[in-house]
Amino acid sequence: MCAQSAKALSIEAERVSNLLKVIFGSRKSDGFRRACRKRALEEVLNHPAGFQTDIGSRYGVRFNNGRCIVLYESEVLSVISGPDANHANHKALTSVMTNKPLWTRIRLELSVMVIVWVAVTGPFHTIVSKNVTYGEVKRCFTVAFATINAIKYADCSFTRAMSTAESMPHNNDSMTPESLAQINYHWQEASVTMKKVINKTLVEAVDKCYKKLETDWEVMSNLPIPLNTRLPWDNR
Repeated sequence: MCAQSAKALSIEAERVSNLLKVIFGSRKSDGFRRACRKRALEEVLNHPAGFQTDIGSRYGVRFNNGRCIVLYESEVLSVISGPDANHANHKALTSVMTNKPLWTRIRLELSVMVIVWVAVTGPFHTIVSKNVTYGEVKRCFTVAFATINAIKYADCSFTRAMSTAESMPHNNDSMTPESLAQINYHWQEASVTMKKVINKTLVEAVDKCYKKLETDWEVMSNLPIPLNTRLPWDNR
């Protein structure tokens, strides 16, 4: 569902998402070293930056990078706008992040990817990517459909999705709670017009998740096997 929900992003937000992967998520072997500022960012943070690339893995990259950019926004800007940051990709990202109206929207769009993952995609994959029973898989679909519908038809879909995300359990060392708090702050600071734009993006994102689930459900809903049958299945 990651790829499907990302189709709700604007062209500008998807461009920024790709820049973050190239500049901060690249690996030594991937050929993006001239644009890479990963080490510089980690020196500023004094710990791993956490950004990821989707080369070799496309699972949860936008979720992970969305958390990182809302938490490390000022540090990211500092290492892509310094005198030794002269790659075209650095200039492109700096141009967006220093354009306040544009960046306000894009930052919230990238935040939508975090919220949708925490509220819908992550909980679903946590179950179905294990060796579980067919009955458990069916229940997981039911929960996911109900969660998406509750978000889609709420008075404010963003607020409902945020509430759902905040209620999810997280590891003690997870950066998710802090990133959600920061996202909520940016949401509260947004204008009414901006909230309408982002709310529409979120609804479209969860709707695309719903359609992906519907496609899978057509296959999975009536398998000719007992509910207690173990069913190793990966729906990534």
